[in-house]
Amino acid sequence: MIKKTCLAWIVNGSNYQATIKSNSYLISHLKKNFEKIYLINFYKFKIFRKKNETEISNDIKKIENLYYFCPENILQLKDFLKDKKIIGILNIGKKMKDLKTHIILNFFNIKLIQASNVGNIQWSHNPSHSKKFLEKIGLKLDKIFFPKLINILSIFRLVPKVEIRFITNRSLIENIKKSRLKYFLYKYKLFHSKELILINSRTFDHFSALSANLSEDYIVLLDNRLNNPDALQAGKIDKQNIFNDHYKVLIEFLKNLEKKYKKKVIISLHPEDDLNYKKNFFLNYEVIKFKTPELISKAFLVIFFDSSAIIDAIFLKKRIISLISKPLGNLALDGSNKYLSEVGIYQTLLTKNLDIEPILSEVEKRISNYEKYIYRNINSNGHEKGSDKIIRIIKKRFF
Repeated sequence: MIKKTCLAWIVNGSNYQATIKSNSYLISHLKKNFEKIYLINFYKFKIFRKKNETEISNDIKKIENLYYFCPENILQLKDFLKDKKIIGILNIGKKMKDLKTHIILNFFNIKLIQASNVGNIQWSHNPSHSKKFLEKIGLKLDKIFFPKLINILSIFRLVPKVEIRFITNRSLIENIKKSRLKYFLYKYKLFHSKELILINSRTFDHFSALSANLSEDYIVLLDNRLNNPDALQAGKIDKQNIFNDHYKVLIEFLKNLEKKYKKKVIISLHPEDDLNYKKNFFLNYEVIKFKTPELISKAFLVIFFDSSAIIDAIFLKKRIISLISKPLGNLALDGSNKYLSEVGIYQTLLTKNLDIEPILSEVEKRISNYEKYIYRNINSNGHEKGSDKIIRIIKKRFF
């Protein structure tokens, strides 16, 4: 049987629709260029999958013009793939819970590509910051051991390598060229990704033609996601007392900014955050999901703790405040510190009665710092949109 080459987005999560929303720009362009695109969810193959999580149907159905399939077992997956040669856009991690999925992808000889097109700072939380022994062990397993294990297994062809990884980070390629060891490993395809190709970020793609629609109507808070598994693992967040310890102080700060600058405050949430839960905290504010780029484009000021969405604000050279709040734990602190050191964003500790008078002038001093980061991580590949380059190369190499 001659198999038909098909493009598929590869995920393994219960909240797969958040993945669709987060990658909507690239997905919409892929749909214009390929006859049919599948979304294959390997969620039911995950190790230690929680039994009380949302049950997902294994029926093939259409979701936003993607043909969605969540196989129940190997036999169903085999039957689905019998007449297809899959080129998979990999959207899963390298943690212990993901290992089984990598092995299955290898068994069915699925060719993988990866689109690392966000342009955000890539970093891992330092396990030594965690106080509890089991937390340290868990973090070391997920952040250090299993990523290295999967890389090693790919050398011995026990899990698949990524054929092409599209990246936005100039430094990653430059560092390989500068290091004899890294260059040797890359030349002989001993990294997990066989080939790295530089592209512009999805932020560049989205905003490069929208400069006329920018405004300064709102103060936008990119609220921290309390249900982030990495954040919970990295350091205890006391969710019972989080309102008194954190949100009361934050809301007071937002009220003061709103009063001084006469701008409406809007709360923007992560795609996987709990909207109803957060609305209970921000009773007098509009709380929104899936509209972050649009809100940032209309922002007078953007406030965040640790969020990859801040890349949009950096590219648009918006005023940005990075807040530190101890009740949010170590992960948010590490992320805030990374953006301070690598981008030069203004950072301040969130406290009661925080003096807002000097903030705006301090923030505006630092906007010029963004240019270097934009060149090296966001608009790092000339004028061609990243999505156009991804599509052009996929067609050339695989179809």
